[in-house]
Amino acid sequence: MLTVRPVVDYEPPPREVRQCRSIPTTTLRRPATQAPHPRSVPQPTAGMSGPMRQAAGFADAALRRVLEVLDRRR
Repeated sequence: MLTVRPVVDYEPPPREVRQCRSIPTTTLRRPATQAPHPRSVPQPTAGMSGPMRQAAGFADAALRRVLEVLDRRR
C-alpha cells in the first residue's frame, strides 16, 4: 500500500521595496572590446570519468522523476 503525503509549497510573504539601491558608477564596467588573452581562457578538461557520468545520469533521472510527480499533484 502506498502512502501519499501532501507536498507543501512555501513562498515567503511579500515585502515592500521602497527604494532600489543605487549602484555606484565605479562598479559598472564597459564590455570588453578585445578578445581575451589566451592565458585567461580556461583549458578544456578531459571530461568526466565513467563513474561520474553514471552518477550524473542517475541524479538527473531521479530529479526529473521527482519534478514529474510534483507537477502532477498541482
